[in-house]
Amino acid sequence: VGVNAVGISPFNIPNMRAHGGDERNAMSNLATVVRDALDVGLVPVLHGDACLYSRDIPVGILSGDTIVNYLGIDSSIGASSVVFLTDVDGVFTSDPKAVADDMQQPEIIPLIEVDKNRNIISHTSICASGSSHQHDVTGGLETKLKSAIDVAAHGVEVIIAKCGSESAKQAINCQPISRGSVIRLK
Repeated sequence: VGVNAVGISPFNIPNMRAHGGDERNAMSNLATVVRDALDVGLVPVLHGDACLYSRDIPVGILSGDTIVNYLGIDSSIGASSVVFLTDVDGVFTSDPKAVADDMQQPEIIPLIEVDKNRNIISHTSICASGSSHQHDVTGGLETKLKSAIDVAAHGVEVIIAKCGSESAKQAINCQPISRGSVIRLK
């Protein structure tokens, strides 16, 4: 069973800027495109992209995390949940990619609860570092978690799962995930 998904590139939105500001209504225009997709039964799939920046720095990267942060709290979209697909299963107690054989294995954190002030209230040992990928310039899981907490503080559930996993399929189909992290308002 597939998902009626449509890819939406921020680069194609008129006046979109890499810093994600809305001074030229670009983010509002993106929100309109997302609403239109949802209205006809499509699941919008968004990602970061290279966009114009300024006269001094002509091009920059607009992070998908910035896009989700803006759209996830846009009341005109009315999102009940947001899904981040990453190269790891979710949020861990320590970096799952940096564990030596003699170290304690990291544990996935299945639920992170936050309050309206963006404070994590359900878990104290969270590892969310910047990206170790040379091609990722937007902050890795650290930035993603900050965006997720922002969105969750507005009452929208956020799911972080590994791209291509069974949990990713479950999340996209609005089913409970078998492995991953859920960030939500308590």
